[in-house]
Amino acid sequence: MEGLSSLTPPLPAKTHLKPPLSLQLHSPPPPNPLHNNLNFITKSSTTLCFPLQSKHEKKQFKSPPRKRKPFKESDAFPMSLPIHTKNPNAICKDIQRLARQDKVDEALSILDYLDKQGIPVNPTTFSTLIAACIRLKVLTQGRQIHTHIRINGLENNEFLCTKLVHMYTACGSIEDARRVFDEIPSTSVYPWNALLRGNVVSGKRQYRELLATFLRMRELGIELNVYSFSCLIKSFAGASAFGQGLKTHALLVKNGLSNSSILQTSLIDMYFKCGKIKLGRRLFEEINERDIVVWGAMIAGFAHNRLQREAIEYVRWMRREGIEPNSVILTTILPVIGEVGAQKLGREVHAYVVKTKSYSKQLFIQSALIDMYCKCGDLGSGRKVFYSSMERNAISWTALMSGYVSNGRLEQALRSIVWMQQEGFKPDVVTIATVLPVCAQLKALRQGKEVHGFAVKNGFLPCVSVVTSLMMMYSKCGVLEYSSRLFEHMEKKNVIAWTAMIDSYIASGCVHEALGVFRSMQLSSKHRPDSVAMARMLSVCGEHRALKLRKEIHAWTGLEEIF
Repeated sequence: MEGLSSLTPPLPAKTHLKPPLSLQLHSPPPPNPLHNNLNFITKSSTTLCFPLQSKHEKKQFKSPPRKRKPFKESDAFPMSLPIHTKNPNAICKDIQRLARQDKVDEALSILDYLDKQGIPVNPTTFSTLIAACIRLKVLTQGRQIHTHIRINGLENNEFLCTKLVHMYTACGSIEDARRVFDEIPSTSVYPWNALLRGNVVSGKRQYRELLATFLRMRELGIELNVYSFSCLIKSFAGASAFGQGLKTHALLVKNGLSNSSILQTSLIDMYFKCGKIKLGRRLFEEINERDIVVWGAMIAGFAHNRLQREAIEYVRWMRREGIEPNSVILTTILPVIGEVGAQKLGREVHAYVVKTKSYSKQLFIQSALIDMYCKCGDLGSGRKVFYSSMERNAISWTALMSGYVSNGRLEQALRSIVWMQQEGFKPDVVTIATVLPVCAQLKALRQGKEVHGFAVKNGFLPCVSVVTSLMMMYSKCGVLEYSSRLFEHMEKKNVIAWTAMIDSYIASGCVHEALGVFRSMQLSSKHRPDSVAMARMLSVCGEHRALKLRKEIHAWTGLEEIF
């Protein structure tokens, strides 16, 4: 890691933004981004020299005078008037405007003023505010808006209550959503659908609770619609609950809803995520009119099951049917092309993206192109796509960083986290989870600690992938006590966290400590070791000729198929 901070980064696109104080590796000013060799190291600072201009040239290139913007009455009225001089309708429109601009705090300050003055607020205004909270996923502000709804006596408004259920579920507070739902007097299907959707988007895969809600709807005689069944099927897909999904499919056929394109797409997605590829194909072949959403579900299903050749073949079949791929299919197929190394096909897709100008400007497609080229081993083309883009974001930077890692350019991957901050982009959870294995491979303990501090400051540590990456980084850097401390302070440990702790001890040669973690996992944890953890432990026992320990593991698990 000697000379790590002296590598010159590429020219940032937004040089007017100052880099944040945290997570800086103190790189010197950036060189020309089109420089072919990013391994060039210089200890002297780069100086840009501009030629002098003559007075004649300065006159010739004098900037034209600015045109005065014409005055509009709407610019001064009614926003420039004091709030106490406006009527309630104008104030509500101001609140709605602020909500559409995602300025929820400013809108809440106006709501506080209206409550003090006793001025009522209409449901439309509250609906706009709740929609802003759903977009921003701000639970605290959403609860404040809920309080204002109660103050205005609208707590029994079914429309607002349904929106509140949606808001709480989108923000991850299922308990609050259930509390609001229980207070709704109506038996309409829409609040139930909002609650069903909440169990899907919460990411907890609580399909049993969702199934109980669904059965309760049937008991109460609530008329189920397509959206209700769609939420149910999505939950089964997320939990790989094939049996329940098959029963739901039979219920759809019985009720005459099996021809709905939305439900057909959801069923295909469910079958593929449950590993039932033949059933997904059979359902696809039974569809007479296939739209682009159905094709996208099939392509995504093959990609999910790592059937790359089939995914590419279905894209070709779709084009022969006269259907052009949209942005969703492009972002699905580009990683598949990278995995099989079909660079020629990737260039064809790239040409199609350039030809379709609306797609070439979308950042997530550019990031997928960078990832595809880097996976094909063509880092130069990936960098060209990155530097030729007019706009960048944290996702495109992370794609380039992953490309450096996959092509063995670890030091440049580590420096990328500094370069992206020099452009004003804040690393996200995915970026942190990408750079930590780099610190582990380079044994860059100081930089790893900086990343750890950044993760703590920004609240990334509840993320299991970040914590496990930190554990592996510290163990490979020889600081095993830090890994153990991180593991002990985890509130919710899953199989990945337990396996990471076992791997940390094994990598440090502490076989008996690894076995102790394995025993604790068996006795005090709800999670059983998966095949990866079992194979790892058994291989270590074989290396150390620990036949007794191996028999002990076999007796615990009863997994004879591992042998």
